[in-house]
Amino acid sequence: MSGLSNEQIGIPLSSAGFARKCDAAKFVTDWNGGSHTEPKTFVEVTVSNADTLNCILENAPKEGFPVNISFEAL
Repeated sequence: MSGLSNEQIGIPLSSAGFARKCDAAKFVTDWNGGSHTEPKTFVEVTVSNADTLNCILENAPKEGFPVNISFEAL
C-alpha cells in the first residue's frame, strides 16, 4: 500500500467501499466528518437504486456500518 493516500487505503474499508460492493452507480462521500464514523456516504433514494438500497439496508448492519436515512427537498 506504499504510495497510497490514507483516503485510497480507507475506501475499501469505508462506507464508500461498501456502497461500491452493493453496486451503487452513483454516490457522494463526505470525508470531513460524521459524529461517529468517517467518512459518510450518501446514496440517492430512487427507484433505479432499489437493488443497491436493499443491499445496503440488508447488509450494512451485519458489517458494522450504521445506516441513516434522510431526505432533503430538491
